[in-house]
Amino acid sequence: MIISSGMKVFVTGASGRIGKHVVRKLASSGYRVKSFDRAEPEQTLPDVEYAHGDINDFNFVLSHMKGADAVVHLAALPAPDRGTSQEVIRINVLGTFNVFRTAIENGVKKIVQASSINALGSAYGIKKFNVQYFPIDEEHHSSITDPYSLSKKMDEDIADYFWRREALSSFSLRFPGVMDTATFQFGHMDRELILRAITELEEMPVDERMKLIEDVFKDMESVIQGWKKGKISEMEDPVLQMKMIKARIILWARKNFWTYLDYNDCAQSVLKSLQADVKGSHALFLSAKSNGTAFDTMRLIKVFFPEVKEFKKEIKGFEPAVSIDKAVKMIGFAPEYVIKTGKE
Repeated sequence: MIISSGMKVFVTGASGRIGKHVVRKLASSGYRVKSFDRAEPEQTLPDVEYAHGDINDFNFVLSHMKGADAVVHLAALPAPDRGTSQEVIRINVLGTFNVFRTAIENGVKKIVQASSINALGSAYGIKKFNVQYFPIDEEHHSSITDPYSLSKKMDEDIADYFWRREALSSFSLRFPGVMDTATFQFGHMDRELILRAITELEEMPVDERMKLIEDVFKDMESVIQGWKKGKISEMEDPVLQMKMIKARIILWARKNFWTYLDYNDCAQSVLKSLQADVKGSHALFLSAKSNGTAFDTMRLIKVFFPEVKEFKKEIKGFEPAVSIDKAVKMIGFAPEYVIKTGKE
C-alpha cells in the first residue's frame, strides 16, 4: 500500500528528536499531518494539526487518529534509564499495542514505527553481546537482557501479530543512535586521541586485547559513570585519559557497531517507508553509509571483534558493519549524511 502525497498521516511522538524532523519532512512533501505528543512542539507549522495526549489512553488516541490513512508511531521512552522497567514496558509495549489496535478501528492502511538496533539486545544489555557474523543483518540472533531492548523486540512482535491477524502492513525501523552529524562530537574527545587509541589497541596482542575488552565489560558501570563526570578531553592525567578513551571506544564498538543516523536520514526513511508498495510486517536496520571513523570497517572489526570469523559478504571501505541492504531494497533507503572524518 502506497501512502502518497495528500494523504493524512497521524504521527505519535511528534515533538521528539526524530518526530519533529519527520513532521517537517512529511508536511513539506505534501502530506496532511496530525502531530500527537504529550509534549508541546518547539515550533508549530502552519499546515500541521496538533493534539496533545498519551498513547496509553486508548479512547483518546482512537478519536484523534480518525481519518488517518497511515500512522507513524515514534512515541516511546527512548532508553532504559528513562523510567522503571515497568514504565518502559507499559509505555513502549502497551502504548504500541494501543496504537496498532486503534489503527485497525480507524481503517488505517499502514504503520511505520520506530524500532531500534537494540532489538538485538546489544547496546543496553547487562551482558556482553556475542556477534555471530558480519555484517549484522535482520536474521542475526537477539540476546536481550534489558527492558528497553525487550520492549523494542516486543513492538516488532506486535507488528507481526497485526499483519497475521488483520493484514495491517508495517515497517519497524531499527534506528541506531540518532544525531545531527554536522555538530556531532564523540564524547567531547579529541579525534586524534581516538585514532591513537584505536591504533594502540590494534597493536596489542589479540589475547591481551580480548582480556581488556572483557575487563571493560566487567567494570562497565564505573566506565560509564567515569565519562559522565566530565569531559575526557579535559582530564589532566594522560594515562587515565587514554584508558577512558579506550574503554569508551570499546563499548561503542561492541554495543553499537559504529552505527549512527542523521535526523534527516531518519525522516527520509519514514517517508520512503510510507511510499513503498510493500505488504507485510518488516523490520529494517538503518545506518549511515560510513562508519564515522578514519578506519576501514574490516580493520575495525579485526581490532574489536577478533573472535568473529564469519562474513556474509565483503564490507568495503567505510561501509557499515550492520547491513542496510534490506532497507535499500524494500524502501529505496539512501542515507546522505555522515560524520565528517576527511576520508569519506
